[in-house]
Amino acid sequence: MFVAETRRSTPFNTSECQRGATLIETLIALFVMAIGLLGTLALEVGSLRVNQAAMQGSEAQLLASDMAERIMAYDDPQLASDDDDYANIDTRNQYTLPQCDASGCNSAQQVQKDAAQWQSTLSTLMPSGIGMISHVNEQYTITVMWDKARTGATGTDCSGDAEVDLACYRITL
Repeated sequence: MFVAETRRSTPFNTSECQRGATLIETLIALFVMAIGLLGTLALEVGSLRVNQAAMQGSEAQLLASDMAERIMAYDDPQLASDDDDYANIDTRNQYTLPQCDASGCNSAQQVQKDAAQWQSTLSTLMPSGIGMISHVNEQYTITVMWDKARTGATGTDCSGDAEVDLACYRITL
Protein backbone atom coordinates (compact mmCIF):
# COMPACT_ATOMS: atom_id res chain seq x y z
CA MET A 1 0.00 0.00 0.00
CA PHE A 2 1.05 3.27 -0.95
CA VAL A 3 0.25 6.04 1.45
CA ALA A 4 0.71 9.48 0.14
CA GLU A 5 2.00 11.93 2.56
CA THR A 6 0.43 15.24 2.26
CA ARG A 7 1.93 18.43 3.48
CA ARG A 8 -0.16 21.06 4.75
CA SER A 9 0.63 24.35 3.28
CA THR A 10 0.05 27.28 5.50
CA PRO A 11 0.11 30.79 4.19
CA PHE A 12 2.93 31.63 6.63
CA ASN A 13 5.35 28.77 6.39
CA THR A 14 8.31 29.68 8.63
CA SER A 15 10.98 28.52 6.19
CA GLU A 16 9.53 30.66 3.43
CA CYS A 17 9.30 33.77 5.63
CA GLN A 18 12.93 33.64 6.62
CA ARG A 19 14.33 33.47 3.13
CA GLY A 20 16.71 36.44 2.61
CA ALA A 21 16.70 37.43 6.28
CA THR A 22 20.33 36.43 6.73
CA LEU A 23 21.35 38.56 3.77
CA ILE A 24 19.50 41.60 5.12
CA GLU A 25 21.00 41.11 8.58
CA THR A 26 24.48 40.87 7.04
CA LEU A 27 23.97 44.05 5.01
CA ILE A 28 22.76 45.94 8.07
CA ALA A 29 25.73 44.69 10.11
CA LEU A 30 28.14 45.76 7.35
CA PHE A 31 26.48 49.19 7.16
CA VAL A 32 26.73 49.69 10.94
CA MET A 33 30.37 48.56 10.88
CA ALA A 34 31.16 50.94 7.98
CA ILE A 35 29.66 53.86 9.90
CA GLY A 36 31.76 52.92 12.92
CA LEU A 37 34.93 52.73 10.82
CA LEU A 38 34.21 56.12 9.26
CA GLY A 39 33.77 57.59 12.73
CA THR A 40 37.06 56.09 13.84
CA LEU A 41 38.77 57.48 10.74
CA ALA A 42 37.36 60.95 11.45
CA LEU A 43 38.68 60.78 15.01
CA GLU A 44 42.11 59.73 13.72
CA VAL A 45 42.27 62.63 11.26
CA GLY A 46 41.24 65.07 13.99
CA SER A 47 43.87 63.63 16.31
CA LEU A 48 46.57 64.02 13.66
CA ARG A 49 45.56 67.64 13.08
CA VAL A 50 45.72 68.44 16.80
CA ASN A 51 49.07 66.66 17.19
CA GLN A 52 50.51 68.56 14.23
CA ALA A 53 49.37 71.88 15.70
CA ALA A 54 50.94 70.97 19.05
CA MET A 55 54.18 69.99 17.33
CA GLN A 56 54.25 73.31 15.47
CA GLY A 57 53.70 75.18 18.72
CA SER A 58 56.61 73.30 20.29
CA GLU A 59 58.79 74.03 17.25
CA ALA A 60 57.91 77.73 17.48
CA GLN A 61 58.91 77.76 21.14
CA LEU A 62 62.21 76.03 20.37
CA LEU A 63 62.99 78.38 17.48
CA ALA A 64 62.28 81.47 19.58
CA SER A 65 64.38 80.07 22.43
CA ASP A 66 67.20 79.27 20.01
CA MET A 67 67.35 82.88 18.86
CA ALA A 68 67.11 84.11 22.46
CA GLU A 69 70.14 81.97 23.35
CA ARG A 70 72.05 83.32 20.35
CA ILE A 71 71.31 86.88 21.46
CA MET A 72 72.35 86.19 25.05
CA ALA A 73 75.54 84.47 23.92
CA TYR A 74 76.39 87.45 21.69
CA ASP A 75 75.50 90.27 24.09
CA ASP A 76 78.35 91.57 26.24
CA PRO A 77 76.88 92.92 29.49
CA GLN A 78 79.80 95.36 29.78
CA LEU A 79 79.06 96.97 26.39
CA ALA A 80 75.93 99.02 25.90
CA SER A 81 76.76 99.47 22.22
CA ASP A 82 75.81 95.88 21.29
CA ASP A 83 72.49 95.80 23.17
CA ASP A 84 70.33 96.27 20.07
CA ASP A 85 72.38 94.57 17.36
CA TYR A 86 69.65 91.97 16.74
CA ALA A 87 66.88 94.58 16.56
CA ASN A 88 64.75 94.69 13.41
CA ILE A 89 65.58 91.21 12.17
CA ASP A 90 62.73 90.11 9.93
CA THR A 91 63.10 86.82 8.08
CA ARG A 92 60.88 88.07 5.27
CA ASN A 93 64.05 89.90 4.23
CA GLN A 94 66.79 87.85 2.60
CA TYR A 95 69.79 86.99 4.79
CA THR A 96 72.88 85.32 3.36
CA LEU A 97 75.28 83.21 5.33
CA PRO A 98 78.64 85.05 5.63
CA GLN A 99 81.82 83.08 4.96
CA CYS A 100 83.54 83.82 8.24
CA ASP A 101 83.73 80.52 10.12
CA ALA A 102 87.39 79.82 9.38
CA SER A 103 88.60 83.34 10.15
CA GLY A 104 86.09 84.12 12.89
CA CYS A 105 83.08 86.37 12.48
CA ASN A 106 83.02 90.02 13.46
CA SER A 107 79.93 91.43 15.22
CA ALA A 108 77.99 92.31 12.07
CA GLN A 109 78.81 88.96 10.45
CA GLN A 110 77.72 87.05 13.56
CA VAL A 111 74.35 88.80 13.59
CA GLN A 112 74.01 88.14 9.84
CA LYS A 113 74.96 84.48 10.36
CA ASP A 114 72.46 84.00 13.18
CA ALA A 115 69.69 85.66 11.14
CA ALA A 116 70.45 83.53 8.06
CA GLN A 117 70.49 80.28 10.04
CA TRP A 118 67.28 81.21 11.87
CA GLN A 119 65.63 82.11 8.56
CA SER A 120 66.65 78.79 7.02
CA THR A 121 65.37 76.78 9.99
CA LEU A 122 62.08 78.70 10.12
CA SER A 123 61.38 78.16 6.43
CA THR A 124 62.22 74.46 6.73
CA LEU A 125 60.27 73.57 9.88
CA MET A 126 57.28 75.91 9.89
CA PRO A 127 54.62 76.36 7.19
CA SER A 128 55.03 79.95 5.98
CA GLY A 129 57.43 80.50 8.91
CA ILE A 130 58.46 84.06 9.72
CA GLY A 131 60.66 85.33 12.53
CA MET A 132 60.83 88.92 13.77
CA ILE A 133 62.90 90.56 16.48
CA SER A 134 62.30 93.99 17.96
CA HIS A 135 64.20 95.89 20.63
CA VAL A 136 62.24 98.43 22.69
CA ASN A 137 63.07 99.82 26.14
CA GLU A 138 66.12 97.58 26.53
CA GLN A 139 64.03 94.44 25.86
CA TYR A 140 64.04 92.11 22.91
CA THR A 141 60.79 90.62 21.69
CA ILE A 142 61.24 87.54 19.56
CA THR A 143 58.21 86.48 17.52
CA VAL A 144 57.81 83.29 15.51
CA MET A 145 54.83 83.17 13.14
CA TRP A 146 53.45 80.36 11.01
CA ASP A 147 50.35 79.32 9.09
CA LYS A 148 48.95 76.99 11.72
CA ALA A 149 45.62 76.38 9.99
CA ARG A 150 47.20 76.31 6.51
CA THR A 151 44.70 78.85 5.24
CA GLY A 152 47.24 80.85 3.26
CA ALA A 153 47.07 83.70 5.79
CA THR A 154 49.88 86.23 5.58
CA GLY A 155 48.99 88.83 8.21
CA THR A 156 51.46 89.50 11.00
CA ASP A 157 49.17 91.16 13.56
CA CYS A 158 48.84 87.98 15.67
CA SER A 159 45.09 88.57 16.03
CA GLY A 160 44.21 84.90 16.34
CA ASP A 161 42.07 85.01 13.18
CA ALA A 162 43.51 82.08 11.18
CA GLU A 163 41.92 83.37 7.96
CA VAL A 164 43.86 86.64 8.16
CA ASP A 165 46.86 86.37 10.48
CA LEU A 166 49.57 83.84 11.08
CA ALA A 167 49.73 82.07 14.45
CA CYS A 168 52.28 83.65 16.79
CA TYR A 169 54.58 82.69 19.61
CA ARG A 170 56.43 85.48 21.45
CA ILE A 171 59.07 85.66 24.12
CA THR A 172 60.63 88.73 25.68
CA LEU A 173 64.17 89.02 26.99
